[in-house]
Amino acid sequence: MPPCAHLQQHVDSGAISRYARPDELIVVGALPRASVGKIDKNVPRARLAQRDAFQRD
Repeated sequence: MPPCAHLQQHVDSGAISRYARPDELIVVGALPRASVGKIDKNVPRARLAQRDAFQRD
């Protein structure tokens, strides 16, 4: 079962709202960190943007 399908069960039961369920769930081994130890959100965003641009072509 795809990970998002599991979340659909919680939507159906009313535990979470329909709009709160993600369209997709991407599992990664580790999140990139900035020099101060915080998660560097720009790296995953850039990778998703590249993936989306590649899929549109």
